[in-house]
Amino acid sequence: MGLTSNSSALDKQFDVIIVGAGIGGLTCASWLALQGKKVVVLEKNGFIGGRCASYTKQGFTVDYGIHAFSLGAKGPLQEVVRAAESRLKKDTPPLLWQRFPIVLKFHQNVFRPTLPISYSHFWNLFRTVGIVLSMKGTKRSDKFALLKSMFGLLKLRIGRQIPLESLNVQEMLQKFSASEVAQQIIASSSDCVSAIPSNRFVARDFMDIMFNILKNGGIWYPKGGCGAIARAYSGIIEGCGGSVLTDHAVEEIMVEEDPDPNVPPHIVGVKLKNEDKVISAPCVVANIHYRELYENLLKKRFFPDSLVKKVNALETALSAIVLHIALDTEVYAEKFVMDSPMLLTKDSYKSGSNRTPGGMFVITSNFDHDLAPPGKQLVIAGLGVDPALIHEKNAFVQILLEKLQKLAPPSIQIKDHIEWMDMLGPAEIESLFGEKGAVIGIASTVQQARSKRMGSRTPVNGLYHCGDDSGIDLWGVGTELAAKSGRNCAKLILNEEW
Repeated sequence: MGLTSNSSALDKQFDVIIVGAGIGGLTCASWLALQGKKVVVLEKNGFIGGRCASYTKQGFTVDYGIHAFSLGAKGPLQEVVRAAESRLKKDTPPLLWQRFPIVLKFHQNVFRPTLPISYSHFWNLFRTVGIVLSMKGTKRSDKFALLKSMFGLLKLRIGRQIPLESLNVQEMLQKFSASEVAQQIIASSSDCVSAIPSNRFVARDFMDIMFNILKNGGIWYPKGGCGAIARAYSGIIEGCGGSVLTDHAVEEIMVEEDPDPNVPPHIVGVKLKNEDKVISAPCVVANIHYRELYENLLKKRFFPDSLVKKVNALETALSAIVLHIALDTEVYAEKFVMDSPMLLTKDSYKSGSNRTPGGMFVITSNFDHDLAPPGKQLVIAGLGVDPALIHEKNAFVQILLEKLQKLAPPSIQIKDHIEWMDMLGPAEIESLFGEKGAVIGIASTVQQARSKRMGSRTPVNGLYHCGDDSGIDLWGVGTELAAKSGRNCAKLILNEEW
């Protein structure tokens, strides 16, 4: 792989400069490179992939965040890889996937959801009914309320009887049942894919995402860890003659104004931070937060007041406490466990609920044994939290460790098998990725989802934006949403003059 921080690669002439090597920026660059555009990707950090990146430590390959992909090999992350396999004539696919079922814990109960998508799968209906009716510690009325909600959602998905774009998940669930238990069980999946509470997540996105997951038989994970996605894209870019450079922060996006006030300003290149060097190109794609774009890298006057107001009003998803735990032995048989509730807001934490927070637990070395040394195991555990609760981070770490202990066999004490443990909190996530430490960028709320999302075009000719924050009418989970945005942004660039 030709990934480098060597500035000599910048002596070339470029058609497009990509600022930021998140999945959106790398996807956009890959599509452009495959179409013959000369591209360079500039990343301020020493690694690529943004939130979907990995690091190595003592023989373990560790994802920065908690990731499981709803579409995997069948989704937007694989599209550019398939195109590259055809156009670059590569024999070995650079990005391989594995698919696994979901495990959902609620109180003493464990669910492995499936969806009856054809006549031959209708036995899943009876299996689901049996699981619900045999739930422990749950009143009979709540069991029937859960079944009513589940089949109501199935009917709603098929019939589209109500405008789901105008409802949040909680409002949608309340149409089927007043049972708090039924709502909590279903809403836990909403927490997992959105990183915002169910009373904020837009119902249509939830329905489309979850039915895709169920229809495809579970979740996906890339062989080699999450960093394999960015490495695959980097290989495509460089295989087409482009460059991906780490440790190259951009100080300013250079814009030239025309003497004619009726002609919009246009891009001329970028100036690197800490270097007296300007890289020229007629097109720049920003794979960074919109606010950082207009406040730090552009002069604010290029954005009209209406757009500035919209950007400043954008709500981000919650942050998280994430533990990376290396175990000296193989403890867990499961691969991906969601233990409800997985999110804590200021309000829910103050309410004093007697429900202990849960979390998301991904045993990544069970997805891919090469991510840990032989006989060892790698666990990533996370709890979504409001950054305002950071003063409680030690308590949240303890909650996650206690949950991991309960998931382990009774004969094993987890603390006796921890080789090392890293913790990422809101402050660490903010320093690495920005956006107030949000784990999935801009939140998919009713007010800023689908047609209300930020566009990829900007008021400056030749300046575009991509990532999970932009792309009108797009939807999806974090990284896959970013890939869609990068793909669509590349299409815009290829179809427009700049």
